[in-house]
Amino acid sequence: MVFEFFRKRAIYSLRKRYDRVREKADRMYPGQLRNAVLTTLDQVEPTLVVMEERDVNIIERGRMIKYVKAGIANAKDILKGKGMLPIQQPIRR
Repeated sequence: MVFEFFRKRAIYSLRKRYDRVREKADRMYPGQLRNAVLTTLDQVEPTLVVMEERDVNIIERGRMIKYVKAGIANAKDILKGKGMLPIQQPIRR
């Protein structure tokens, strides 16, 4: 019973972090930087939803939490200007 509370709390705090970064990205002027942040967050969201909706064993949950934390941190770094933008292919004319 107690472990369920802590598990839900960890996922809740990850969701809060995700939502805060998402709101910052949504307030930005449309451009390459905003698209990079939104792309990064869109890759993380399905994993976060799976953790919220399903019961996952401890090992898989740990892997998922690390993946989500890394994705959110990468999005934050891109917002701050420290992270790398995804490589885009040159436009052929």
